[in-house]
Parts: sequence; structure tokens; C-alpha cells
Amino acid sequence: MDSIGTPSLPCFDLLKSPKPGTQEWEILCQSVRAAMEEHGCILVKYDPITEEERKDTVAAMQTLFDLPAETKCKNASLSPYFTYLAPNETVPYYETMSVMNACLPEKAQAFTELMWPNGNEKFW
Repeated sequence: MDSIGTPSLPCFDLLKSPKPGTQEWEILCQSVRAAMEEHGCILVKYDPITEEERKDTVAAMQTLFDLPAETKCKNASLSPYFTYLAPNETVPYYETMSVMNACLPEKAQAFTELMWPNGNEKFW
């Protein structure tokens, strides 16, 4: 009988990633895609993110997803990819929220004000 070892996921260190457009970049992209297709997820290492920043991010996301459903539903969009998707009978443990152009400060601030009209300095 074969023994079952500890499962391992492919890990990619993006701090050391090659320059986009190079042959090395294309190889990395192909490797990430193959790993995602085979495993369904990967581990990504990016050292500049401190443990404190990671914990703060997780806490902020918890605060967001703890909001009432009525509040989260305010994040509506005509695009199915940039809206709130609540758990339902088909996928009862899946909940997602996307924000279009969230990397733009004015979009991130507008989203924060939509979710917390009285403000939330820690989220923004």
C-alpha cells in the first residue's frame, strides 16, 4: 500500500519574479497556470508584506464580511465580476465581493464610504 504524505502546493516567490515580457516571465506564467490547473491553488511568497500587515488585511476583510447582507448588497454592478455575491443554496459557504478599479484611491475610498457611511479609518 502506498503511504500518503503531507500534500504540498507549488510556491512561487514573486519578489524574485522576472521582468514582464521576457522569456523567463513567460515560463513563470506558464508554470503558475499549470500549477493552478493541477492543484486549484498555489502559494505565493512576497516578502515585503509583514506579518502585521497580513494580519491587518485579514482583520479588515473580516470586518467587511461581517457587515449585514443589506449593506454588502449595496456593492452592485452590471458586471457580474464586480459585485457582491452572497452565499446561496448551491454554494452555501462561498461569499465574494469585488470592487472595480480598487487600486485607484478614489475608488477604494468610495467603496469604503459605501460600506461605512460614518467612516472606517482602519479599512481605508
